[in-house]
Amino acid sequence: MSTKKPKKEQKYEKYWKITLEYTDFFTTPKKNSGRFIGTLKIIKKFIDENSKEKYSKKKYERLRDIVNKKYPKSDMGSVRKSINGNVKLGFIEPKLAGCHPLTNDFLKAKTIKKRQRIFSKIVYSNSCLNCSVKNEREVMDNPNGKINFLLETMYEVGKLTKKEILALMMTDLSKYKKGFLNKNELACAVKKANKDKFLERKYNQHGHFIAVLKNLEDIKFQNNNLYDEKDAKKLFPDENGRPVYLQKQFTNDLVDEVCEMRKEDRCMVVDRPDVGLVSSHIIPWMLAPKEIAFHRDNGLRLSQDMDIKFDHGYISFEDNGKMIISDRVPIGQKKYLLKEKYGLHKRYMNKNRKEYLKYHREIIFRNENEKKEKIEYSEWKGIKNIR
Repeated sequence: MSTKKPKKEQKYEKYWKITLEYTDFFTTPKKNSGRFIGTLKIIKKFIDENSKEKYSKKKYERLRDIVNKKYPKSDMGSVRKSINGNVKLGFIEPKLAGCHPLTNDFLKAKTIKKRQRIFSKIVYSNSCLNCSVKNEREVMDNPNGKINFLLETMYEVGKLTKKEILALMMTDLSKYKKGFLNKNELACAVKKANKDKFLERKYNQHGHFIAVLKNLEDIKFQNNNLYDEKDAKKLFPDENGRPVYLQKQFTNDLVDEVCEMRKEDRCMVVDRPDVGLVSSHIIPWMLAPKEIAFHRDNGLRLSQDMDIKFDHGYISFEDNGKMIISDRVPIGQKKYLLKEKYGLHKRYMNKNRKEYLKYHREIIFRNENEKKEKIEYSEWKGIKNIR
């Protein structure tokens, strides 16, 4: 007769789960370092070479054995953790279904700064902390995910302590449709976390999450507080409700593009520096798929005057960069714009941007008495393909 006591039924806790085997996110692979990137390279190569094969336990085990051969572990749990970390951070899809479109750019980045920027985009837009290789992507209880929820809370309250970050890890996002916690809600969450002794029980999870946050661009830990590098109060969500962090990354990319060509930040159309330059979306971000909405090619760096004209469909651009002007523009302004021969330089006119500007011409730009329905890019593309 067995003398073993029956195990107590374990209470399932719903919290933001993230355990990582490696946190050297930007280190180039060498003998005893750079294992995050090294593991990611192995996974990406495996997915590319086996894309037609359906997911199975055997398929996963082959990948696990390849990773373990390169980076041997005393137990397979650690190997599994090294693979799952790439899924949780958004580089790899569950069931090895594919890689994030920016994964290759991340691996090929020549500088730590560029790698950090791409890392930030992937983690912010595609991280799935409760996912794993075997488990399908969770149904998002917030449109932009858990890290966005945390950052929007930071922008709301000004800064976050490590205890507040811990409390957020226990938060059920589905109860907060506005996408963040206010000060009172955050204070209640901290009390609950303290009462449940969450930090004592989930110390590693908390530490790994902090490691990720420390490597996101444009936010910083100082004196154990997380805050925006410039001024959190200036980064509240704008009146259009755009995710602040993605919009900031979008602007950084456009500024980089202009500076590579003109050595300084300029309006792409007027081709001169200006006060208050704006990062304008070609396809309105709410009408674009997430992989396009905040991509550099879906943007133009414009003066405030050009941004207003472009956003409201008073101007657009042909494939050769030539400006087209609506007859809704007053005759005096139209003559001035024609005289100046404003347009986009051919170096800005890559394949993607031409495609997105075609959408802008057909959907956003309009003349007097011309009515157009603003439809999503995917719907417009489907109609175009049928034609």
